[in-house]
Amino acid sequence: ALDVIQNDEEYIWAATYDGLIRFDGKDFKLFNKYTDKGYSALSATRLFEDSKKRLWVATNESGVLIYKMGKFTNLSMKDGLNSNIVRAIKEDKKGNIFIGTAKGLVKLWQDEKSEKWVMNTIFSDVDVINLEIINNDGIVAITNSGEILSYMNGKKENIFSDKNFLDYKYQTILEDSNNNIWLGTTSGEVVKINNFK
Repeated sequence: ALDVIQNDEEYIWAATYDGLIRFDGKDFKLFNKYTDKGYSALSATRLFEDSKKRLWVATNESGVLIYKMGKFTNLSMKDGLNSNIVRAIKEDKKGNIFIGTAKGLVKLWQDEKSEKWVMNTIFSDVDVINLEIINNDGIVAITNSGEILSYMNGKKENIFSDKNFLDYKYQTILEDSNNNIWLGTTSGEVVKINNFK
């Protein structure tokens, strides 16, 4: 499995290259475009449950699927995503959803009246592989090329302009309770940014 979570309904969900698997405590069910006509993808790569108890499913080819009350809704390039290859999903304290794709970072929110999703591209032409919400409403993105990008208070920034930091290939990110940022590399190193604001 590429990712596993237990959602609010207490199902265990697993993301796999063959689709999304749900375990209800007794039976396993596979969702993909061949087994369930409501699930429009082949794969599932990352899983995230938001504050409204919706399950978000990142895919390698169909954008993102949102599962709520037994039904899947698909958001893809035809809806405004900048790529159908989705690698990361996070939510800030205001309920905005951030989606990291192979072509950038997109911020989504749902219009309260129409319930349609509104999308705004924050970063484009970068392959985002991981995200972390920082300082409650900012976001840090790790790119496949090793860049660490931040978006805070409407301001975009490349955190590491120091060439020494670019020698690493970053993969994971965490903000601790003291506002320090911890970055894990593919070669086993850990880099700390003190009191990031």
